[in-house]
Amino acid sequence: LLEEQGERSACGQIIEELSGRRDVWLILISRAPMPKWLKSVFYRYIFVTIAEEELCLSEQEQEQYLEKWELSPTEAARDKIWELGHGNPLCLRIVALRLKDIPEQDAARDKMGAELHAIEESRRDIWDYAEVHVYDQWSVELQEFMEEVCIVEQFDLQMAQQITKKKEAGRLIQQAKEAGNFLIEFRERERSVYELIPPMKHSMRRRLFVKYSQDSIKALYYSAGNSYEIDGNVREALKMYEMCHCEEGISRILIENTRRNPASGEYFELRHYYLALPEDII
Repeated sequence: LLEEQGERSACGQIIEELSGRRDVWLILISRAPMPKWLKSVFYRYIFVTIAEEELCLSEQEQEQYLEKWELSPTEAARDKIWELGHGNPLCLRIVALRLKDIPEQDAARDKMGAELHAIEESRRDIWDYAEVHVYDQWSVELQEFMEEVCIVEQFDLQMAQQITKKKEAGRLIQQAKEAGNFLIEFRERERSVYELIPPMKHSMRRRLFVKYSQDSIKALYYSAGNSYEIDGNVREALKMYEMCHCEEGISRILIENTRRNPASGEYFELRHYYLALPEDII
């Protein structure tokens, strides 16, 4: 990940020089889309871009690949493998290694159960691979940023700043976009909203609970709850406050919800929280 402008300029100049040579066939491999600093070269020369999805196997090709490993998983296992990697070659190799390692007696006793367990173990193997070969290659600042925003399903710049307490969250979001295809970006109410892809979201949450203290994790959830509360997203705010055991925040939201919406306050949907309120508050 090139963070310094000098590194980007030097790399861009080399790529531009090589792109203009007829005796060189330049191949660039990256986890990320075309970065901003390289787009000027991209516009001046002819680039053929191949997205990661185009390198993945189809479901039929997945079966052929597993056959080469002399594996014939059950239908439930095949579906689970597809759900896990959607034909990603690395994921398939990791799964195949796990399936080959199933003891014969386990397969004879409960083949489907043994396969599904092996696939779940494969999921953890993929997360471990990402830990070492992807996340640890980033700056510590970017790693911490991604670990902290992973607690919410989606976030915008303002929420990222509030959760992480980093004013430069916008720069870190841009770095994350350039580091790989890990962030999904879309527009909502005239603002950019971001979401970590599911595999990364789950692996980052695992990383968070291993690295951070309970007090630090609670502080992150409290900040997220406060951000949702300010934005008027009652349900998500309650979820975050529940995660950090903030009874004061939960009571404040429920009381305010009753005051503002005495006839239509989503009481049925929020009954779990109302029923948990102490009697003196009720």
